[in-house]
Parts: sequence; C-alpha cells; structure tokens
Amino acid sequence: MYLSRKGHLVFLFLQLAAFLFCAASAEGKTVVWKVPVFYVTDRAPKGDGFGSKRLAENNTVSALRSGIVDVCIPVKGNQSLTEWQKDAEPFATCAKVERLKFTPFKCETAEDLSGQFDSTLAEAIRKSPRKEAFIFVHGFNCTFEDAAQNAARLRFYTGCPVIMYTWPSAEKVYRYSEDECNNEWSQEHFTEFIENIAAVKQSAQFKLNLVAHSMGNRLFVRAMTSPQIKGLFSDVFMVYPDFDAQTFIHYLSRYIPKNGFATGVRGEILVSHKDQALSTAEAVFGGYTRLGQGADFTLSALTRPDLFSNIWGKTKSEAGGQDETSEERKASIKRTVSIVDVTVLDHGLLGHKVPYEYIAWMHQRNRAPEGFELHEDQSRGCNRMSSMWARLCGQKVASPLGSYLIVTKSGHEDSRAVHAKAENSSHSADK
Repeated sequence: MYLSRKGHLVFLFLQLAAFLFCAASAEGKTVVWKVPVFYVTDRAPKGDGFGSKRLAENNTVSALRSGIVDVCIPVKGNQSLTEWQKDAEPFATCAKVERLKFTPFKCETAEDLSGQFDSTLAEAIRKSPRKEAFIFVHGFNCTFEDAAQNAARLRFYTGCPVIMYTWPSAEKVYRYSEDECNNEWSQEHFTEFIENIAAVKQSAQFKLNLVAHSMGNRLFVRAMTSPQIKGLFSDVFMVYPDFDAQTFIHYLSRYIPKNGFATGVRGEILVSHKDQALSTAEAVFGGYTRLGQGADFTLSALTRPDLFSNIWGKTKSEAGGQDETSEERKASIKRTVSIVDVTVLDHGLLGHKVPYEYIAWMHQRNRAPEGFELHEDQSRGCNRMSSMWARLCGQKVASPLGSYLIVTKSGHEDSRAVHAKAENSSHSADK
C-alpha cells in the first residue's frame, strides 16, 4: 500500500498515539480524591481564598485564620489504598479536580483557636483509629493552593488528620528575600499556634507529628525555644530544611532536653543530591551549606555525637568526674536523629520534592516504601552545584563523619549508583 509523505506522518502520529494510550492504560487511570485538611494561616484573604500578603494586625500581634479546606488531588496508576489509608476517614472521589472548598472557623487571633478549631480538631482525632495527627509547614515560593495540595497528599498517604500551617509566601522565585522576611514575621504566630496545639494534645490525648519543608523548617527550629514544644512531637520529618546547618547545631545544643530526647521520638533530616534549590540558597548565603544539604562537617555532631562532648554539655554527676547527663544526651541523639538520603525518591529539574510515600511508610511501618530499601552508608558530600558555589565563595565544605541512611531501589541499585545518577544530572549546573 502506497502512502504519501503526509500519509506517513499521519500513520506515525497514530502509532505514537496508540503507544501513549497503551502506556496510559498500563499505568492505570488517574483517580481524583477529595481530601479534607485543617488550615491555620496568617495570610491575608484574597477572593474566596488566601493570597501572598500578610494578614493585617490591628491591636494584637496575633493574627490567624483557620478552618477546613477540601482539596482534590489526582493520583496516577492503579494504586490501591494501604491499610492505614482505609482506616482513615473515607476519602471521597471526584470526576475531576475541583476548586478548593473552604469551611472557615471563627478565628481572628491565636486565642480564638481555643474555640471551634480546638473542638473540631479534637473530634477528628477522636474518630481517627490511630489517635494521631500531623502538622505540615510549607516552604518558600508556595501559594496557599500549593500548600493545600501538599498537605492533602500528606493526609492521603499517611491516613492521619493533617493541620496545615501556611505563612504568607510571596509566591515568586525571585522574591526569596521577601519570603525570608515574611517567614520571620510569622514566627510569633506559629509559636502561639504550636503552644495552643500543645494544650489541645494534653486534653485530647493524641500523638502529634510534624513535616516541615524547606524554609518552613525555620519556623519549627526557632519555635524550639518555647518550653511547650519539648516532648510535643513523636515523629519529625525535616524535608530539605533551608536553615543554616551550623546554626541548627547551635539551637539543638542549647535547647535539647537536659537528659536528651525521650525514647520513641524520631527525627529525620531528609537530603537529596538532586536538590538544586538548596544549592542555589547556599550561594545566596556565601557558600555556607543549608541543613537540608546534609554536607557540613558540623553535622558530625549528629552522626557521631560521641566525638562532640563539648557541644552536648558537660554536666558533672554528684559523684564527680563522670559526665552522666552528657552521655545520656549523646546516646539519645544517636538513637533519635538520622540524616536520610532520599535522592532516588526526588524528581523534577530542581528536585526539592516532598517524598510523601516515604514519610508515610516510615511513620506507619518503620521502613521504606514497597520497591525500596534503607541502607547505612557514608555521606557522598555535596552535589556538583553545591561544590561549585563553595569554591566560588571560598568555603571549604567537608562531609560529616559517621553514616547516613540511604534509600535505594530494591535489588538492583546500590547507593553509589543512585548518587552517580544524581551527579550526572547536575553536570549542566557546572557549565
């Protein structure tokens, strides 16, 4: 059969369309889930939602709004619900992604959180089979809608109620400094919110966990100075924290409990070699590494706390000589805090994506998601872009001592192969 040139093009197009259709069929249809999320925000209202400006403060330094927002999230593939998702309040399905639907609470100051917000949250915890909840704090360059999408995915994958705290990000990459300013402005509001949650937790008796992403970790770390935050959280996932690595150790050494972290608490700092966003932030801050890069020698105080007695205190025992409290603190750090390399789970041109499934599986099963494994290995240091900025800024970035946990694909990829891929993907950043 003879086909013209135009006919050949049409034929090739049909073949391509058939291929894409088959691939999509194999992957499965996209299911749109409607997920409820609690929100607390000091963003100014905009239209029927919230924008990038600060909520006006009148005669109080407390300025908050709260409520529940229904979020539609598309999930690709034939993914079946895990047992902990099935146990959760049933998620509704939608024919298509719909606009956010708000159910606002009466909440004009932090003190008003003790009203409708508290009672509704306590009721949601009571209905939850696991009697626990997550707080989610978003990062830089994030709209209210994007933050709600992230919180909804965390809710979907963990099966736990999620309280989203969203501060007024300027929502533009080039307005990084404005985001820093607004993040700092939001600190007092966030700390009051945390203190209020602590009171709710004490009365309602539930387990509280936290996921903070990127610049959102600044709010969490600075809130460590509040006495109410000690012992508040069970699982803490600091996802690519945009916070000075050395300053984090300063905070932790001063505010860690005298006898160390309680048994059963887990703190994970997630890092990725695909993360170019933090590499860029490193350049902004003169070549000093961010905590989420996991590549500063100072972090040896976490990975090898036994070598850093001067950092973790020298409280002497009554008998004299034996540094008991310091030993307890160091043992608790080794038991509690981990730096986890999730490069294989990161994606996109800049990386910096929240690995919801990993967080859910670690929280519920204490293991990596299906198809992945956790291995203990040495740090691979910075990615190529980070190393470039360190050289240009005259900083020497030495990797920490001790070992990391590294997520790899099951069976056929070890950690070195994962990092080799990440390094290759960042070659263009050096050119």
